[in-house]
Amino acid sequence: MKTIYKIVALCTLVFLFLGTSSVRANSDITLVIHYFRYDGDYSNSYMWLWEDKPISKEGSNHKISSETDDYGSVTRVKLSQINGYNAANPPTSIGIIIKQGKGWDEKDVPMNRFIDVTAPDENGEVHAYFVQGEVPIGRSPDDPNGPDRSHKVLRGY
Repeated sequence: MKTIYKIVALCTLVFLFLGTSSVRANSDITLVIHYFRYDGDYSNSYMWLWEDKPISKEGSNHKISSETDDYGSVTRVKLSQINGYNAANPPTSIGIIIKQGKGWDEKDVPMNRFIDVTAPDENGEVHAYFVQGEVPIGRSPDDPNGPDRSHKVLRGY
């Protein structure tokens, strides 16, 4: 009988330890959005972010940073900064709409896109790469399945 109690106690401790470290790890995740605009002007660029899975929630507006690197703009958002975040039930997928201005008139692409946040890197970051007018999301600047940054005509006269 004592053996059963020891097993139950051990399982409880393991569950508590793993459950707690999982929540702690997820609350520290930073979403790093790399966004390339052909004109290089990020002054009026915003993104709407929301928890998509496991439960879709209301989102929040975030200004795209004017900080740039060789790819384009780099914006960092902790998952805990997204409206509706719950550390006890952290998200596995984040929805994103990139747009010009705070309204909805100038969305970058017509559909919603989603970022899997279940596999952060060793720094606790999930990187996602976007290009103006392109639907694919890259996981690195050279992702062959990611967006294409080559020159193109965006508008005709």
